[in-house]
This record gives sequence, structure tokens and C-alpha cells, in this order.
Amino acid sequence: MRNMKTVPYASMFTLSAPSPKWVWNAQGQLVEIPAGQPAWDHDPVTGEPLGQRIEPLEALNLAKYSEDFMQWQGASEYYNITNNVGGAPDGGDYQTIEKPGQVGVLTSEITAPAGPAVVRLWFKNPQGFTGDWAFLLRNRDTASNLSYFLYVDSSGGTSGPAEVEQIGGWMRATFYYDGSGHSEGDRMILYANAGPASGGSLDIWGYEYVPGVVASSYIPTAGVAAIRAADVATIENVGTAAWFNENAFSIFLEAQVAAASLNGFFSVSPASGTEYAILFRAISGGIQALQRFEGSTRSTAVVPTDLTKPFRVAAAVTNGGELIMSVNGSPAVVLEDAAVAPGQTIINFGRGFVGSGPSAAMTVQGFRSFKYALTASELQELTQ
Repeated sequence: MRNMKTVPYASMFTLSAPSPKWVWNAQGQLVEIPAGQPAWDHDPVTGEPLGQRIEPLEALNLAKYSEDFMQWQGASEYYNITNNVGGAPDGGDYQTIEKPGQVGVLTSEITAPAGPAVVRLWFKNPQGFTGDWAFLLRNRDTASNLSYFLYVDSSGGTSGPAEVEQIGGWMRATFYYDGSGHSEGDRMILYANAGPASGGSLDIWGYEYVPGVVASSYIPTAGVAAIRAADVATIENVGTAAWFNENAFSIFLEAQVAAASLNGFFSVSPASGTEYAILFRAISGGIQALQRFEGSTRSTAVVPTDLTKPFRVAAAVTNGGELIMSVNGSPAVVLEDAAVAPGQTIINFGRGFVGSGPSAAMTVQGFRSFKYALTASELQELTQ
């Protein structure tokens, strides 16, 4: 491409990451990244680099003692629980829960807000049990079972609405609870039960109940709920940067989003105010380019895109007022009469524009900025 210039990460990006973050390293182990540091994520199975993980939404794990099931109700009465040194997904310790008798359940009670939540847990090595390990959400105040979201049998087979994936020697179950049957302030009980039979054991680790619809990076807890603060990733004052031309520019982004249900994951907008933005967003079925100006939003057609995989998107704003975009080598789509960014602009990762709400978590694998407007064919070539 014409006149490309490489700019060091530290001199370009402004990152506010108030909380530590757990991401995968190239060896398939969860590692803790200190607060304030970029969190470079990897595919936990292949070790392939996924880019910098940015989570613009704050997340709260309400499940207390996420790794210490000895603290759950029923642990001492009905279960034998032992610690195992090393071998957990983060390389630390994990526990084995064993139910020697036929009576009793293992529970943790929380007070959860109304609405949906993402429930996660890790398990492996079910042994010697003729029935199923059952994991259940129950509303204590209404005495109603909300969902048996996961069953695990002694052969390692699973059933139920939870999504189960194998990562190393562990299985990770993720259940997207829709919030039905639960009202604001109701007490929620997280059940783990070995059913009517006895003699079963299961290795378990990392229980999470996170309100919302987007799965977070892992949030460990002890005796109280824990918050993973929101990230804010921006490039400040690009309107005066030597590598940026506010009157005609191009942006390239290679990324992946955690969920397409929240819009506005990338934008170029003023450093203050909300009345201007050029952005891409992930919506159902693909990627769309938009312009927000004077209270209204105009958009291109949606470019069909598989949002379960990383994608490459490039857009250009021309001197003539066109917004042109290509995704994964697609023919370019064009939005006419796109206003040109005023001075002192800011590039937002994970937000639609300054003042708008955050969007889904994303991993950024590549970013480029050009001081000129690429042509439709150049955009298409860049994203192939």
C-alpha cells in the first residue's frame, strides 16, 4: 500500500484496564495479566494468537468461592471434597467432589438481578457414578427449578442446554440463561448434585454466574462477588497526529467479537460530544458501516460475515464525502454524503462513539490507519 508507516503500540494506543484479566497463553493455560497491561489472547486449543482482548463491558461474577467448593452449603454434610495440587486451567489447584451417599446437594446461594446471565463451570474426569451429575439453577424465593442446564454421566457424556467445549483435559460448560422465572432481588441457588445414586466423583473448577448476555474473561471469586472493570481502548487526538488525515482517511481492522448482539464496536468520533461518528458494527448476519451526524444514523447494507470467526474490515472516507467499506474481500459498499471528521478526533475500540455505551468484547489482531482514502478495489484487496 502507498506510504505506509508503522507506529509503535505504546505511542499510539491509550488503554485503561483497571482490573487484571485472565487470557489464554500459547501453551493453552489461563494466565493473569496485571491491570493496565494489554491482554494478548490465544486460541486455547491451537495456541494461535487472537490479538489483544478488549472488554468494554464491566462484568460481575456473583458466584462466591468460584474455586473452593468446600465453602458451599452441603459440602461437609454430604460430600467429600479434596484439593488437587496443580492441573487447573490456570495451572493452579482444583478440587474433586465426591458424594458417598444418596442424600444431599451442594449449593451456593446468591442474590441476582433480574434478567439474563452467563453461567460457566469447568469439569473433568467423572468417575464411578451410575447416574448423572446435574447442575441446576433454582429460585429459592419461589421454590422453582429454573433450568437443569447440564448433565454429566460417568463416561463424560453431556446433555442439557449448556454449550460444552473441550479445552486441554478439561470441559468448559457455558449456559446462556434467559432470565425467565427470576425477578429482581430473588435468591438464586446454584446446585451441583450427584442424583439418586451414590459413589460418584467429579473434578470441578471455576464456577461463574455473570449477569448479562456476553461471556466475560474468567473472574475468580472468594467469599464475595468480584468485578472485572470495563476496558477503555482508544487512540487519542488523532486529528493532530502526523499519521492521520482528518479530511480523507482509511482504517483497517482485523478482529473478532464475542457477541454480535451489541453494536458499535469501533468508531472514529470527536474527543467530546456525541454528534459525529464513522463506525463499523457487528449485527445479526454481518458487518455494517454507519455514519452518525446531527442526531441521525445512516448506514450501508450489511455485508454477510461469519461472526464466529475473525474478520478483516477496511473503510475509507473520501474528500468527496463517501464512506466506502469492504469486509473479507467483499465488493465494497458505499454510503454517499458522509460528513468528514472534525479536528481532535478519537478512535474508539469497543464503543460506537464518545458518549455511547460499550459493546461486546473483542480481540484486535491488526489495526492500520492511512492518511488518504483507499479506493474500493484497494479496500477489497486489503481485506482478502
